[in-house]
Amino acid sequence: MKATAIENSIVILRSEFCEAWRTVDGFEVPAAFFLETPCRDYSELLSLPNAVTFEGRLYGKSGWNSDTYKAYYNTNIKTARKV
Repeated sequence: MKATAIENSIVILRSEFCEAWRTVDGFEVPAAFFLETPCRDYSELLSLPNAVTFEGRLYGKSGWNSDTYKAYYNTNIKTARKV
């Protein structure tokens, strides 16, 4: 049996729902679903897809933590498709 690569796929380390919350300065962050994926460095962050779908939801790339080597996606990021 032969394995087939899935183009533009990413590894999901964690999937989580976060309730809406307020920042210290009063800004409200709406509820959203978040994904966490491994990311070794900034060049790998740039190579990750800008948006992914997971379990029927569209996630936009939202950030990176260089200390934990993880990149993040969430459903609050607005995305557009090239036509």
